Amino acid sequence: WRLNGRSSVLCYVNQCDVVRKHTLSEMDVFEKVELAQSQKAKATGYFSKSKDFDKALKTYATAVDAVRNIQHDAASTNEVRSDLVLVMITCSNNAGTCCIKLKKYEEAVKFAQNAEVLIDALYNKRGKKIHTILNKEGTIDAKLFGEWRAKSYMIIARCRICQGRDEEAVGSLKKAKLAVTKYMDGINNTKNGKTSALEKASLKSLTAQAKEIRRLLVECAEKKKANKKLERKRAKAMFAVKKTAGEDKENGRPPTLTSKSIDRKGDPQSKTIEAPLPPEAKGDVLARQRKCSLKPSRPEGPAKSVSFSEMDQVNVYSCPDESDDDQVEGRPWYSEHKEALVLLGIVAGFSASLLAMRRSF
Repeated sequence: WRLNGRSSVLCYVNQCDVVRKHTLSEMDVFEKVELAQSQKAKATGYFSKSKDFDKALKTYATAVDAVRNIQHDAASTNEVRSDLVLVMITCSNNAGTCCIKLKKYEEAVKFAQNAEVLIDALYNKRGKKIHTILNKEGTIDAKLFGEWRAKSYMIIARCRICQGRDEEAVGSLKKAKLAVTKYMDGINNTKNGKTSALEKASLKSLTAQAKEIRRLLVECAEKKKANKKLERKRAKAMFAVKKTAGEDKENGRPPTLTSKSIDRKGDPQSKTIEAPLPPEAKGDVLARQRKCSLKPSRPEGPAKSVSFSEMDQVNVYSCPDESDDDQVEGRPWYSEHKEALVLLGIVAGFSASLLAMRRSF
């Protein structure tokens, strides 16, 4: 049996029996809340003293699981329900912090969102019994809806920054900033300037959170600027060729052609030069290039080449002249149309045989 509220009683027992430890399913609401509180104390030791984040995470998760699916009955008091809310919120936020240390970002977001849901539900029931009990026992609104809510938002923001989702991080940081600013202003604007020790402690924590929020916002802004700068560099690299090609037209310069040369044996002056193309010769050169691309390759015979030296820089192109087409050594005039002439002879013979057959009939 239990007394109302948090009253205690001193009992004297003459005889007691030793029983086995209850499993989680056999525990009642009070035992589950006590188990969660003891697990929370162990996890805090693992986190702050030994820095064993993996063990701390498992212990915080055990505390949350112990009270997650509690079914309240008539025996459940408002005090035990308030204890349950505190354990759920604090253990969820602390478990999220451990997940960030272990780089388990999605799990951290889930823990923080769980704490956020509980805080929102409690905020919607301000002035009710559980909220009143928490305020009386030292958990003021600045801690509940300021510090703890901002902590949940900041856990989500840190995870999104690590995942490269800066826009979502900025949204969470803005929500955290609103929560912190609201209760900082409320404490600073207290009538007659009288603040309690709890409010002073909460104001100190809120001020530290505000600095951290500003730092994270600056970090997100710098990353955004760096990304924009990188995008501009990529755009310049992509369109740099088009820009230089357009500059020749704007400046009125004729386009340049690069002529390929073959090194002469024993001639150190042979090299590749760029010769500007005169405007009046541009059309002729393009026509010759198209004509050269349509002509069949000539494996027999020496390949023509042009090379330049520093002494004679003359505009010479490697396309053969039109006069050279009909003057190839050892090639008769009908060699290019051999198939057409054979086909024409076959058609003529077939036509002559048809005429002869008609005349015979």
